[in-house]
Amino acid sequence: MKPSWTFTRGLLLGATLMFFLDPSTGGRRRALVRDRGGRAWRRSSRYLSRASGDLRNRVPALQGRISRAQAEAGLQSLPRPLQLLAAAAGAVAVAYGTRRAMDRARTGESEPSPAPNYAYLR
Repeated sequence: MKPSWTFTRGLLLGATLMFFLDPSTGGRRRALVRDRGGRAWRRSSRYLSRASGDLRNRVPALQGRISRAQAEAGLQSLPRPLQLLAAAAGAVAVAYGTRRAMDRARTGESEPSPAPNYAYLR
C-alpha cells in the first residue's frame, strides 16, 4: 500500500473516532448512527421479506401459465427443474420491472425513452 493511502486512511479513522468519541456530543451521534442503522436494517429486512413472499406467490402461478401454454402449443412438458428455473427467472424479471417502476414513480422520473432512430443518417 502506498504511504499516501496509509496516511489518508489513518486520517479518516482518526477523524471518525474523534467524531464519535467526542465527550460533549459523541453520545448523541452514536445514538443517531445506531438508530439509523437499525432503521435501515428493519426496512431492508421488511423489503426482502415482502419480495420473497411475492416471489413465493408468483412461482406457482407462473408454473401454471407455462404448463397451460405448453399444452395449448402441443409441446411436451419440460423437466420439473427447468420449469422451476424458468418460473423463478420470470418472477425475478417481473419483480425487477416492478421495482424499477416504483422507483421511477417515487423520484418523478418519466418512462425511459425508446432508443433513438438514426435511420435518417444512412
